Amino acid sequence: MSAGPVSLVEVDAPAAACHGRGGGRDAARRRLGRPPRGAPILLTATDAPHPATEAWLSDRPDAELVVLGGDAAVTDATATALGAAHTRVAGPNLFATAAAIADQLWPVEPAGFLITPGGTEDGWAFALTGASLAATTEQPILLTELDRLPTETGAAICATGAPVPTLLLVPAAQVGDGLTDSLGRC
Repeated sequence: MSAGPVSLVEVDAPAAACHGRGGGRDAARRRLGRPPRGAPILLTATDAPHPATEAWLSDRPDAELVVLGGDAAVTDATATALGAAHTRVAGPNLFATAAAIADQLWPVEPAGFLITPGGTEDGWAFALTGASLAATTEQPILLTELDRLPTETGAAICATGAPVPTLLLVPAAQVGDGLTDSLGRC
């Protein structure tokens, strides 16, 4: 079984040009669809609620709060202080957490996956930037290391049981051969 086409979006390019075996911009246009839930992403500090997040939630007392990540991302005390009932979607590490989010919160069968760096100092920025693309293309975000595909990410891609397109959202010069070689296999 093949993981499907792999495209590379050079996020450091002037225009986000697609390269590789994925069909490029035309394929992305064909996959355009509705956003998964239309739910906002609220940000807060790990150990204290952010005032803007508190204010948004105080105006919506019946909001359903889903905390993404374990205690290292948002402590239980912080989640509780936000005042809304909450559930947590987390794995034992950030790669497993991204896979859990794709598995538990994605409302439709993924049309593919967006892959962004995880565990790097600026990896969060790639994931946050890719969020609207994920919603538009119905492709959840998974995380990777720049030189290898983590087991949790590979398992999530292969769990679909069918070839799925994969789009890398990383600076092209940073991608190692070990990562691109692994993405084409299940």
